[in-house]
Amino acid sequence: MRRESALLVLALWSAGCTGVGAESLPDRPPHHVAGGFKNPNPEFKRPDGWTRLSFLASRLWASLVSPRTFDVPRVANDGAVLRAGTANPSVTWIGHSTLLLQLDGINILTDPNWSNRASPLSWAGPRRLAPPGLAFDDLPRIDVVVISHDHYDHLNLPTIKRLAAAQAFSDAHRDAAVARTLADLAACDVVITMLPDRRRCPSSLNSNV
Repeated sequence: MRRESALLVLALWSAGCTGVGAESLPDRPPHHVAGGFKNPNPEFKRPDGWTRLSFLASRLWASLVSPRTFDVPRVANDGAVLRAGTANPSVTWIGHSTLLLQLDGINILTDPNWSNRASPLSWAGPRRLAPPGLAFDDLPRIDVVVISHDHYDHLNLPTIKRLAAAQAFSDAHRDAAVARTLADLAACDVVITMLPDRRRCPSSLNSNV
């Protein structure tokens, strides 16, 4: 496991050394460049490779010898009230940036993530420190999914696919929903995507922001 983690650090460091464009892309925000983003601060200087490698190595060492813990009081929530919609409007914090918002009969889920790690790998990467505040199977019907950006702790593909399957989409709808989400994220910073076969969302919500 330690060898695999070390290889992951080297891979991340190598990826961080790959360059991105310098000129802003047309019809995009100023910090969008080919292959990624740039810091709009003209005084910003990227740390050298050794600084970045030593930072990643220190984080890896700390995670091995003194893993982080998170222990706070928890309130049991079986989701019955949320599924009944009797507490409306309401906001339920599930974890990190995953929130369930209920407003005027519309159920909105932000950055859904029920995975144990925020990583493309199941065996390495930041581990969840506390279980979700609401079990996935206790969710109410979801009308809208909001994805803020494409970091692994915000855009979690296993959860997106699991959500689509749980909402009884056909295969074509399920694949198209994931594909549209990824395509939209490449075009803007924040996107609100309507899941198919759901009630029509109010015009104030059914748009890119």
